[in-house]
Amino acid sequence: MSGSRLLAGLLVLAVLGVGVGTVPPPAAADDPQVRIANVSVSPDTPTTGEPVTLDVEIANLESSAGAVDVTSVHVRTSGGVDRHGQTGEIGYVAPGGSVEVPLSATFEEAGTHFLTVYVSVRGADGVQQAYQYPVSVEVEEPVTTADLSATTAADGESARVTLTNYGNVNATAVSLSAAVDDEVVDRTYVPDVAPESNGTATVDLSGVRSDAVTFTATYTAADAEHSVSRTVELDRPVDGEVRLTGVETVPEGAATRIQGDAANLGGTDAESVLVRVGAAEGVTPVAPAREYFVGGIEASEFATFELTATLASGVESVPVEISYLVDGERVTTTQTVDVSAAGSLGGAGANADGSGGSGAAGGDGAGGGSGGSGLLGGLGGVALGAIVGLVVVAGLGLVRRIRG
Repeated sequence: MSGSRLLAGLLVLAVLGVGVGTVPPPAAADDPQVRIANVSVSPDTPTTGEPVTLDVEIANLESSAGAVDVTSVHVRTSGGVDRHGQTGEIGYVAPGGSVEVPLSATFEEAGTHFLTVYVSVRGADGVQQAYQYPVSVEVEEPVTTADLSATTAADGESARVTLTNYGNVNATAVSLSAAVDDEVVDRTYVPDVAPESNGTATVDLSGVRSDAVTFTATYTAADAEHSVSRTVELDRPVDGEVRLTGVETVPEGAATRIQGDAANLGGTDAESVLVRVGAAEGVTPVAPAREYFVGGIEASEFATFELTATLASGVESVPVEISYLVDGERVTTTQTVDVSAAGSLGGAGANADGSGGSGAAGGDGAGGGSGGSGLLGGLGGVALGAIVGLVVVAGLGLVRRIRG
């Protein structure tokens, strides 16, 4: 019996000895502690055919047993075999360190694309381990819509033109032009314009005399050239323009006086305004006002003037020359003044020597002549009335005497 107990004891020891000798060391203590910290996508909402960058951040935790060698990083369609980007031999990452690996991809179809990022690392013991990270990318169809707006300067000499990008892709190689009647008067360029933003440039319009100008922007978007145009009415002030208004003609001795207002009908000042009697047959400028210097007339203002001239018989109009400066340029115009009604204002029928003319009214004028023929015509209407009254009174007295 004692022999059988000894044999049983040896068997138990043998079993226990084998069990103690085959227990492996804790595997987790030597494994690299690596994780994919983040995957960022740019642009946030790419379009079809546009390059997309996926930045993969790989971190080796501080608790890791040692440095790891990142041997491969690639991205595939989730559940598929299509690879969208791959790179290898990234290098070692120490415990507590990290590395960012950019991957490039393009997508030909719009919609949501579900992807998986795969990272392979090798530990100090040579063991290869793999990690993965899911990511989704929303892809849109490209939109290339843009529009133009323009604001002209107060003097109309320039304009600030703005291209607004309403699309979802960059507008590049932007060129701005200004044209009048299809003729380009200025051209300039604008830096690239990102989606939902704008770019502005100043266009020179100093040589434009038209009331409207057409702005055109050409740009490249989604690998194609596009253009947009807009016609703008220029907010340009009307140049100063002097015209004669309220003109009257008044006989003055042997001459005729022309008087009235020189009015500036424009939106800019007129300087050095000079009014003179123009050359015409039967019209002779005479003192004291052969010409009249008005000076400056502000926009929408006026100044008085007067001229004197002698008129030959039968002259019905007098040319009046108006000369002035606008924006440094001399402007000369001629305006015709009607003098046919001058007699109604003061006896245009009076002759130069003061003798009465043959006016139909019998002469009521201040022309210096009697204005009519005969005694009664010379006395005028008032004297005639007085004489008639005296005759009537004398007649009544004579009648009374006869009756008496």
